[in-house]
Amino acid sequence: MIQIQDVKIPTKGVAKYLSVSLLNPPLSDVSPVFRWALHSELIIPADESDEQPTKTAGAVLMDGDLEMEESEYALWESDESYAIEWVLNELNLTKI
Repeated sequence: MIQIQDVKIPTKGVAKYLSVSLLNPPLSDVSPVFRWALHSELIIPADESDEQPTKTAGAVLMDGDLEMEESEYALWESDESYAIEWVLNELNLTKI
């Protein structure tokens, strides 16, 4: 889960987290497709053992698929951070 700058989604709420998963393994003849989702923030109240409430990803507010073009795929090595940065850029989101 990736924490992002707040994104207001009309009639749904504010997204604070992005999840990304690879739908198909990258093959030489198939471009990778990523499933993304924007999540609200869920705040779990503190109990006796916690001093602060816990913040985590909540409900999915919006989701979709992105297909990476061959030119971008050619630049991707084994590091998943490239793919995550690519999704962030495609969706015009900022990681925090």
